[in-house]
This record gives sequence, structure tokens and C-alpha cells, in this order.
Amino acid sequence: MANTKEEIKEQYQKEAATYKDTVRLVNFDLDILFPLYLNILNTLYQDHNAPINILDIGAGSGLLTELVLSSYPNAHITLLDFSEEMLNSAKRSFSNNPNIKYLKEDFIEGQLPKEEFDLVISSYAIHHTRNE
Repeated sequence: MANTKEEIKEQYQKEAATYKDTVRLVNFDLDILFPLYLNILNTLYQDHNAPINILDIGAGSGLLTELVLSSYPNAHITLLDFSEEMLNSAKRSFSNNPNIKYLKEDFIEGQLPKEEFDLVISSYAIHHTRNE
């Protein structure tokens, strides 16, 4: 497994094209975690038509965003990731959704948007941080 930020970035740049198709093969817990994420979201926002404003930190190819949109189609979601290739993969997936924005930033370095969000989500990105 990659250890430094540059190694992690390089790994995700290489995997971006196929990540969405292969991630479930190596991360079996997605099938357990994603329904839990939806349960939490459903508890917080019972109106599934609500235009909630969400920041997805380390969004990668947009798997968690896709899950949120399946229940909250009017959500406004900002995908933040340090991998241009991962964001390009997400852009292809959400090309017809005007409620999606993309930011190429590094949350580990504290590069976060200044705007306010109703909710901040993250799937697997935070486990890559190495700062105690």
C-alpha cells in the first residue's frame, strides 16, 4: 500500500479509470457501510426532495455521491479530491447533473472550500491521513 501523499496520489491517478468498477471487489464492506450511510442520512433529512448542500471530502470517482443522489436527487454536492483523474471519472458519471461541482484540492493540507454546507461526508479518503 502507498505510504506517502505522492504515492497515494500516483496510485489513484493510475486506478481512476477502473476504480468505480473494481472497488467493490477489494472493499467488501461497502455493501455493509453504504446502507448505514443512507440510514444516517435518512434520519437527518427525511425530505428526499430537499436541496441539501453537501461536501464530499476525498470524493474520488463519486461512489458515495452516487449513493446520496439515489435517495436525494435534488442534493447539491461538491466533490473534493486531490486526484484530477478521479474527479474526471466523477465528471463523466455526473455529466448531466447541474447540481454537482468539482474541486481539485487536498483536504489533508487543509484546502477546503469557504462556503457553508448542510452536511460533510467522506467514504474512504480519511483513512489515508498519516497525521496523528
